Amino acid sequence: MNTERRDGTAVSADAHLEAILYDWECRQFLRRQLGDVRFYKRHAQGRVLELACGTGRVTEALLDAGHPVTALDVHSGMLAQARKRLGERASLVEADMRQFELASQFDTVVIAYNSFQLLHSLSDQEACLRRIREHLVPGGRLLFEVTPFLLRDPPSDWSHRATAHLHADPTIAGDGTVVSAWERCRTRPSAQLNHFDVRYELFGTDGTRLELHHTLTLRTIFRFELELLLTACGFAVERIDGDYDGTPLEACEDEGMVVSARTT
Repeated sequence: MNTERRDGTAVSADAHLEAILYDWECRQFLRRQLGDVRFYKRHAQGRVLELACGTGRVTEALLDAGHPVTALDVHSGMLAQARKRLGERASLVEADMRQFELASQFDTVVIAYNSFQLLHSLSDQEACLRRIREHLVPGGRLLFEVTPFLLRDPPSDWSHRATAHLHADPTIAGDGTVVSAWERCRTRPSAQLNHFDVRYELFGTDGTRLELHHTLTLRTIFRFELELLLTACGFAVERIDGDYDGTPLEACEDEGMVVSARTT
């Protein structure tokens, strides 16, 4: 596997643990995630670039389907986990999805699991889409999803999400470690932002306890806003569905938007 890094620093223990907890959350909440893998496998064509690849959950499925995949993420801990998962099968790139520049073009670009919503401003979204367009072949396809968190998730106090075994890397947390996750939501409607504060409590078999706090901020983008943005950045929308199985958006508006677009 070819891994490009912006510097030679080692992955921190915190970054490593965040990536392990991300995988743990993926295992706990599979309803959307099993569907998204099927969707991207069904619609991806040819050479694939995956942005915000995380630990390689979707990357692995695309490789299994026979696609050459380049996977990009800005988080060094996520890429370290992806490297363990994928071995030499994919090319991993550590870079910002607003600023990347690769020597290749691709037939398909994938942004899974609401990761486009990690871009919090119009200028960031435009920068990302213009970089994508530069890296797609003529008529190349962009596949991604967004969820209307601002409409779906009102402000809330701390609530329990899940408690389960971690099954983590023993060098970080030890075999048999149990994780309990708690979450609250804060909203900024004027900026179309939801802030999800997450608290993880890790309990080791030796009686140790570790607590980690993390905030995930996601920007809601609405349908017509999205269509205008894609058009301005050189894409034609093929379809916007309400779920991974092609259900019309009007039939499940609170689920999100699953988007297929092509370069013009």
